[in-house]
Amino acid sequence: MVGGQRHGSKCLTMEAESITICDSSNVGMESCMADRDLYALHASICQTLAHPKRLEVIDRLREGEISVTDLAEALEISQPNLSQHLTLMRQKGIVNTRREGLNVYYRLGSPKIVKACDLMREVLVEHLEAGAALARG
Repeated sequence: MVGGQRHGSKCLTMEAESITICDSSNVGMESCMADRDLYALHASICQTLAHPKRLEVIDRLREGEISVTDLAEALEISQPNLSQHLTLMRQKGIVNTRREGLNVYYRLGSPKIVKACDLMREVLVEHLEAGAALARG
């Protein structure tokens, strides 16, 4: 455990790619990680997701792993442009990679990412439907 503290059954570890937050009845959340730090990390993830092409990447990856070449073709985007998006997403742990020969394959870092995006989409659709209902009178 690099840069971490042990508290009860779970611990806080801050490594290059992941953070685990304490969950213990003996230790308050404020002693593990300040809420502001958590909000900042949350905002950083949301910023990364705040691009239509990145949301489209997540939607394509919900089916499973796909090569960069196939993903670029499916999204109708150049490979260099897609690579820029994927690099940001990989840095935040949204996607993971696997190399096989000359091919690089991407997959979602967690299935919960799809759930979060689906929930936000549902909220958006409900909002649009409510606006349309108001417009109809």
